[in-house]
This record gives sequence, structure tokens and C-alpha cells, in this order.
Amino acid sequence: MNCDSLNPPRKIDETWQVDKCTTATCKGGSVISLNPVNCEPAEPVVCENGRPPVKVYDDSGCCFHYECECFCSGWDNSHYTTFDGTYYNFKGSCSYVLVKEITPNNGEFEVILDNQNCDESSSQDCAGSLTVLYKAQKVTLDQQDGKNKVFFNEVEVGIPFTNDVFTITGTQSEVDVKIAEIDATITYTRNTFSILLPYSDFSQNTEGLCGTCDNNKENDARLPDGTTDPSFTRMPDQWLLPTESNPECTNLPKPTPTPTAQTTQPTCKADVCDILNSKVFEDCQKVIPVDVYYTACQSDVCSNPEKHFGCSSLEAYASKCLSSGICVDWRGATNGKCEFNCPETKEYKACGPAMEPTCNAM
Repeated sequence: MNCDSLNPPRKIDETWQVDKCTTATCKGGSVISLNPVNCEPAEPVVCENGRPPVKVYDDSGCCFHYECECFCSGWDNSHYTTFDGTYYNFKGSCSYVLVKEITPNNGEFEVILDNQNCDESSSQDCAGSLTVLYKAQKVTLDQQDGKNKVFFNEVEVGIPFTNDVFTITGTQSEVDVKIAEIDATITYTRNTFSILLPYSDFSQNTEGLCGTCDNNKENDARLPDGTTDPSFTRMPDQWLLPTESNPECTNLPKPTPTPTAQTTQPTCKADVCDILNSKVFEDCQKVIPVDVYYTACQSDVCSNPEKHFGCSSLEAYASKCLSSGICVDWRGATNGKCEFNCPETKEYKACGPAMEPTCNAM
């Protein structure tokens, strides 16, 4: 007996999709049998970079497994964490490959860091720019006169900007570049950057200053020839890109690495760094380890208190928190040391929208 009372009517033993996780079968008359999709249990994953694993669904959108995310960051032009969470330190005033594919299969994705010459005697932080390459298109992120600048194929464009590859949004303090096709997000401020990539597409296929994303810290200091440099002594300048404007970058002295955060001890007391361990960041501390950023903050402030106020480390940690969906309004806790000055017509909001609202958006 068919299920004629259904809409549309179904024949006996006919099976159809109710939703992405359930099928139904006509058993006669108005009686149907609902059958949920049988998913394998998702195995737990511990991520070496300290980030919580994310659920990745299959094509049906019903079953999922856990994966770690590839998250690389840098701040103050001297501190870096690899995709797998290894912290190291070097200074260099040249262009470097942050990440590229070992075997190009995603439109030849690459991100380049261009560090400007850093005058240690200056009271101002030195700025670097980022260049994002994908499918023969290029986006450059820079700061000039305290303002974010975005260039597409060498031509300055306004924010927001969208084409068939890139979606670029931002505010006075931060710019986000998203590549939907590969689910990549690149975030840039004057003193910090971060790169977030999906493990499923980039696992074991990244190299550069961000290392190899494979949830294994042992090979993070990968060199272009495929070998590793566990001390990180030679690794950074192996990813140097000589340019016509910087010919001296072809023969730089080897940078001196800083031990990882687990073994580094602060050499002085820097009150601003204690904010990282305070209630201000309490919600984020439950999700993202703070030790690396606290160590970097102490190192900066203690080595050069006239120049370094520790703000970059707080900003970098706040950016990493935000990438996990946790917004922290932290600048007010620094007693004015880390204020962000907006133009007279604008107001700073740490947890404001990623794109400034305009009349055109109404």
C-alpha cells in the first residue's frame, strides 16, 4: 500500500531524503520509517598549537571529524609562532616567505613579509607589509602615515574590496583578507599579522617562516631543501627573498634565535605584561595558551623599555583570541600605554564590526 497521504505521494518501499542527516521510507499507507545517517564516532584531536580543534563536515554536511587549524602569527617584527605553535625570535629587515605550498595545488598560494629597516634607537615601532599571492593576483597590505593601505595588482583600492578571488574588509586598525576558495584568512595590523588555513587543504604542504602545518613541532624549521634546522639559527634567512631595492639581503648575518617560551625566563618586571594573565583575558586563557605572548612581552619591555611598551604582544594575543571567536577589549587596561588613536570623526571599538558601516550599506 502506497503512502498516498504524503505530499508528494510516495510508493511503498520508496526512500527519499528528509534532510541532510535523515532518510525516510514508505512502509504502507501513512506509515513511514525514519533512518538517521550512520556516522563514525569522531576521534578527539589534541592540537600542538594550543588552539581547540574544529569540526569538519563531510560532503553530506551530516558526519564530521576533528581537525587542527593551521595558525601562524608574528608581531613586532621579531616574534613568530609557526602553524604548529613553535615560538621563535629573529630580527631581519628584508623580504621573507611566510608561507608557500611545497607542492602547488591551490592556485599557488603564497604570503610574503616585507620588513622595513628597523632603527633600534628609534622610539617608533618599525612596520612591515604583507603580500598575498593567489592565482596570479596580488594583494599588498601596508601602513602609511598611520593608515591601512591596500593595493591590488599594484593599484591602491578602497576597503571593502571584493573580486572573484579576494574579499577584503577592515577598519583603521586592522585589515582582513579572505580567500573563500581555499578558506584562508590573512589578518594584518601595523605590528601584527596572522594566517589561518584549513588543515584539510594544507596539511604537510606548507613551508616558509610559518613552518610545516602537520600538528608536529619537530619539523617546523623546514628549509627549502626539505631538511630541518631545529635551532632555528639558519632557518629564517633561508626564506629570504632578495630584491633589487635591497641587494644587501642576499648575504645577511645569521640571526640569533631566542629559546622557546617554555624555557625563557623574564629578566625584569613589566606590569603591562601582567594584563595577559589577568581577568581581562580570562575567557581567552581558557581556550588559547598565553605563555608565549607573556614571554615575548617581558622580553621586549625588559630589553628596551624606552621603545617597547609590550603593546604588540597584547595586540597579537588579542588577535589570536578573536580568530577563535573571543573578542577582548584590552587597551583600556594599559593606562594609556597602548591607546589606539582614531581620527576625530571615528571611534575605536575593539569588538566593533569587521567593516565600517557606511550609508551605501543601508
